[in-house]
Amino acid sequence: MPGGGKAVGLLGPSGLSQAKNRHYLHADDVITATIATADGRIDLGEQRTPVMDAQ
Repeated sequence: MPGGGKAVGLLGPSGLSQAKNRHYLHADDVITATIATADGRIDLGEQRTPVMDAQ
């Protein structure tokens, strides 16, 4: 990982690991983020970030 970090699995409220819990992100999911003012005068566009396996 960048910066020498380490990926670790976390347990959700039900005790399932993220890998087995459908409510968490998985490889091949895509996060889409947009940013704009409510009146539309400024629109900085859309960013699509694919989710990759940490391994």
